[in-house]
Amino acid sequence: MLLLTFPLVLLPILLVMAPCFLVSAFYLSSPSRSALSARMHAERRRDELARNGVHAEAEVVAVGALDSHRPTEVPFTLRYRSPDGREHLREFTEGFKGIVPSPGWRVRVSFLPGAPGDAEITENPYLHPVPGTPAPKPSRPLPRFFLPALIAAAVVLYGVLAFFYDPGGSGPASLLGGAFWTAAGLGLLPFGVLLWRSETCLRGPAAHTPGTVTHSWQETRHVSGPNERPSRRVLVHHYAVHYVLPDGRQVHRRNPHPAQKRYRAVGEQVNVAYDPARPTVFSAEGAAISRIPALFILCSSVGLPLMGTANAAGLLFGTG
Repeated sequence: MLLLTFPLVLLPILLVMAPCFLVSAFYLSSPSRSALSARMHAERRRDELARNGVHAEAEVVAVGALDSHRPTEVPFTLRYRSPDGREHLREFTEGFKGIVPSPGWRVRVSFLPGAPGDAEITENPYLHPVPGTPAPKPSRPLPRFFLPALIAAAVVLYGVLAFFYDPGGSGPASLLGGAFWTAAGLGLLPFGVLLWRSETCLRGPAAHTPGTVTHSWQETRHVSGPNERPSRRVLVHHYAVHYVLPDGRQVHRRNPHPAQKRYRAVGEQVNVAYDPARPTVFSAEGAAISRIPALFILCSSVGLPLMGTANAAGLLFGTG
């Protein structure tokens, strides 16, 4: 009887945990659909350049103005030479993370032998902490198989529990409840990891300096509520900020945390809270953006599966 009913119980469990597989597929999808995949793509690109790339010294020869339409960073032009002696000029829109470069600054670039025009900055001596601040520890890349391995382990675990469940008791309900909470926790895990490793969160005590709003614009976002169809529109106010670090470096980039309550006028003075170890990571909304929400999500992604599994196992074996 146990062997006959085992597939009938395992099938609902797999259906309950199916959202985890969808989240995993989203987690491993193309860079255009997932910020996590974009990060992994960038890491693979850097690894490929480190193994097979050609390295060259590049000089900043021109610095442009911040784009007036949805600006991110100040554009700049690098000049470098490939091993065959040819000179290359290429405009970049990223690479200094908001630091405003000056003509004459030198950085290291890398490119694949067959594509010297597709270079990437791999060593930038101007991206350093504020003097007197220790350098931040580099983040280790997250293995690609990490989340699928956890999902596979959860499926195997609940498969074992389903094999020993009591058809006449509360076994099916406890199994499905445990599978639901486990799926919810595993579904939160990628988003917690993304937020924890985000470049927009301050990882230590913030330093403060005055900044100036240089660009301001509005965007409309669609936010869906539980009982709202279609989704409602929310007006978000974006702006770019310029501020000066204690060592004289200038930061000019888009504020990563838009204001939802009021419009920031060009020329308005704002209180910039930045990370001294990574001074281009900042918030201009008057308060530092901490990692507490990420920590809460990560704790939930661990606690929910443990709670669900312990409850299922306890009810199954009469210890709950």
